[in-house]
Amino acid sequence: QAVADNILITLDKEGLLIHAGVAGKNQWETDRLSAMNPVAMDPAGAGDSFLTCAALAAASGENIWQCAYLGSLAAACQVERIGNLPISIDDMMVKMSK
Repeated sequence: QAVADNILITLDKEGLLIHAGVAGKNQWETDRLSAMNPVAMDPAGAGDSFLTCAALAAASGENIWQCAYLGSLAAACQVERIGNLPISIDDMMVKMSK
């Protein structure tokens, strides 16, 4: 049996569902983050970009909400281009400023 503190479910162009456990309680907070770029030029690599960025944020100690935002930001950057190309910090900063 798997036990998870937090669950992120991608919803394609609809965004992301965040199901976060409340520390010390047997309760959950659920919220949805809309897609930052619902019209994808090419969806190749969006999930990989999301997972990589969210996992790096989690490994750096960020909370589930920050992980979800940064992962979604990376996925939004990825779908703006044709092909599965690497994303830079500069790409993410430009996207955040929009």
